[in-house]
Amino acid sequence: MGVQPASTVELRETLLSRNGLPGLDKYIVRAGAADACQAAEIFRAHGFVVIRDALTPKQTESLRCACEREARPILGSDPVRIGNRGGGRYSFGEAQKTGHLLHCEEWAMLADLDTLVPALELIFGNKDYVVAGAGGDFVVNGVERYQNLHCDINARGCYDREEAPVVTANFTVSPLTPENGPMRIVPGTHLPPKGVPSELWQPPGEEQEDEEWRFFTFCPLPAGCAILRDNRTWHGGTPNIASEPRFLPNCEFAASWWCQGPSS
Repeated sequence: MGVQPASTVELRETLLSRNGLPGLDKYIVRAGAADACQAAEIFRAHGFVVIRDALTPKQTESLRCACEREARPILGSDPVRIGNRGGGRYSFGEAQKTGHLLHCEEWAMLADLDTLVPALELIFGNKDYVVAGAGGDFVVNGVERYQNLHCDINARGCYDREEAPVVTANFTVSPLTPENGPMRIVPGTHLPPKGVPSELWQPPGEEQEDEEWRFFTFCPLPAGCAILRDNRTWHGGTPNIASEPRFLPNCEFAASWWCQGPSS
């Protein structure tokens, strides 16, 4: 489902003139311990934060190549690009028997990055979290539809605390531009407004979404960034009319209080 543009030319003009989260710079901090407190504050207030230089150029290139490697068999089995997250959109994890890619060294390295751990420890509270999986998504070039807004967790109890039950770190392995399908996000939607029951707090459908929100995208962003996102925050995919697929690999972290069962 999504919005079908009148034409690619018109769409490109619209994306170039309107794409970009207002005040994007205020959501961006440097990697490491020095700015970890600021990162955690931004995250709690808005439901996400961007960590610049979370990956070194070598790590970024290694992960980008790994994304291309893992995408090849997925696309090879889907020549008409039906996708598993909508037309031309794919989840790496959903394409795996294990549900994730932690068995690949390029994803395993994301689980304990010195550039992210200080912020994660403040977000969760010391070391009170676990690695819950890794994967991410990609959208092939030529996709002109929007993906509907959604949140990645809506299970019972996920709004019982203000603290995030699960945090996803998405990594930019190439620059995000207005044209190559940057993720869009609606700040502050990780918690329902005061007086709104959590069971009624749902992302709007295609026809109800505020038009401006379609352009609240993470662009421009350079390669090597990490986007830390509360999994309750509303977000969605955007058109990729560039010449190449856009990859956003991730690693997921869960609060210890959220984890249940004998494996916790």
